[in-house]
Amino acid sequence: MITFQDLYQKKDDLFFVSGHLTKYLMVEIYSVPVLRQAHSRWSDLPFYCQDTIHSEIRDLIARSHNLSDIELQKRLDTHLITRAIKVLSAYSRCPIPLTDDETIPTRRENLLSDRGKQAFRTLIKAAVNGDFNRETADLALRSTHKFLMDMGYYRDLINMGAIDTLTLSLYRAKTKLLHHFSYIPPIIQLTKGCPNHCSHCFAAAGKHLSYMPYPMWRKIYETLDRHFKYFGFREEYQPPKFLSRLHIIPRKIIHSYPVLDRFFHDSDPATYHDSIINVDGGDIALWLKDRGAELYFLTKGIVGPISARAIAKTASVYPIDISFVDTPREDMKHNIRQFRKTVDLIRSVPDNQGIPRIWNVHLKADKFAPKRIFMGEHVIDTPIIPSGRANQFTPDRLDMNHKDSTYPFVIDPNGDVILPRCRNTRYIREKLNNIFERQ
Repeated sequence: MITFQDLYQKKDDLFFVSGHLTKYLMVEIYSVPVLRQAHSRWSDLPFYCQDTIHSEIRDLIARSHNLSDIELQKRLDTHLITRAIKVLSAYSRCPIPLTDDETIPTRRENLLSDRGKQAFRTLIKAAVNGDFNRETADLALRSTHKFLMDMGYYRDLINMGAIDTLTLSLYRAKTKLLHHFSYIPPIIQLTKGCPNHCSHCFAAAGKHLSYMPYPMWRKIYETLDRHFKYFGFREEYQPPKFLSRLHIIPRKIIHSYPVLDRFFHDSDPATYHDSIINVDGGDIALWLKDRGAELYFLTKGIVGPISARAIAKTASVYPIDISFVDTPREDMKHNIRQFRKTVDLIRSVPDNQGIPRIWNVHLKADKFAPKRIFMGEHVIDTPIIPSGRANQFTPDRLDMNHKDSTYPFVIDPNGDVILPRCRNTRYIREKLNNIFERQ
């Protein structure tokens, strides 16, 4: 697999760039050869590359044929530095959460570490003095490039002592001699709210959308990942002394530690967007793939340009599950158009990772949607559980066998730590604390 570092190290190799131009543009790693190749091949580039590119870089690509290599490199360095200043400035007084919705309360937080603050001052000084050189441009890249950034420029947001508190432990007795504990890590929710407003939504997700700033997600994810990756799967047991005295010693207790692989709860991962650094849900997927991590991506489908490019980028590196909702409260013509448009997009991505499952969500004993609308993809029929918006339907049309359940802890985009539960067909969100609060 070609990593971000491979691309960066070979960005001046014209032959290599020519063979991997789409990926260079998709991950926004630029050089003189990248810009010149993009100019000559612009009309052949997929939309998810063109739409990702910053407007100043698009303008530079369009004018590259009139500029020398030295002029082009200088303008590229200038862009990197001036944009880095804007990004660091925004994160130094970052709205938590990010949102365009005036009904959602926000507060300002400085997400920069001491190193980040120093880098910010250095870049401002360079800009004031007109010192747009390669060394300063490299600092801009290391502090603000969405894939190459050093997270040491951003503050820590969660300490290791809090991780065990955030880890949900589920006990399932197997036999008298074998017991099982599942340790479930929290969900770091990138987006809260969902534009689909599905009639079956167990969490009754709202239409007011807010987003977790990208550096905030990265810092929390990397801290949690460092903790969980050392566990993997293990078998061990130290019996309490009282059990030893009673000669009751279970033969084995199994501890399993799942990985951090999903970043949505009452939301759709395709709708995420950090407008400060222009990161979408597809960029999250690209970064995780470069890290060799797992990702579960379940979407209702395309709802706009940002979700379209996110789905396309994700399809290039991870399989995508699609949810199809079939109830009398749905606009079925819209759902079918959205579904088919999404499947066509995924199939159009070169080397796409496929669609493992279509979750056909329906009422109990209803006539299911005709299989022909699913375009030959694998379909799993899924009855609707009694919770959230699904309670608008009568109990006889819901899967009432669904037991009360507790979901993993959720860290919302505003930093709230939530314990979600379904109790007696009611969805409950219990706020525990906020990661920005002093404990």
